[in-house]
Amino acid sequence: MASSYGYLDDLRGGTFQVLLDGALKARADVIQVATWNDYGEGTVVEPNEVRGYQQLEQLQTAARSLHPEFPYAAADLRVPLQVWKLRQTKTADDAADGWVQAVFHGDAAAVRAAAAALPIPH
Repeated sequence: MASSYGYLDDLRGGTFQVLLDGALKARADVIQVATWNDYGEGTVVEPNEVRGYQQLEQLQTAARSLHPEFPYAAADLRVPLQVWKLRQTKTADDAADGWVQAVFHGDAAAVRAAAAALPIPH
């Protein structure tokens, strides 16, 4: 068996939540959520087939607890994959480009409106 630095169980998102709560409780000016996309270490926060969007949704909840006006919802996290699929199938059109522009400008209402106009890729 190979040597290891140890193992920190994900606890179905519980470990991430405990650490995030601790960081929030410390009232730091900045909280960095750092990952090298290390699936083997369990430090990945990107969407994946095992945990879905769990960590990103936990970050949204934390942002909302700090700023109740935080405009983004869990459904907003799923749109980039839809845009990527459109671009992969070469069916990207003005709707996909409109979504990208809305994201770039940070307008949550425009992002949702543009997302609603996206064709669903098959």
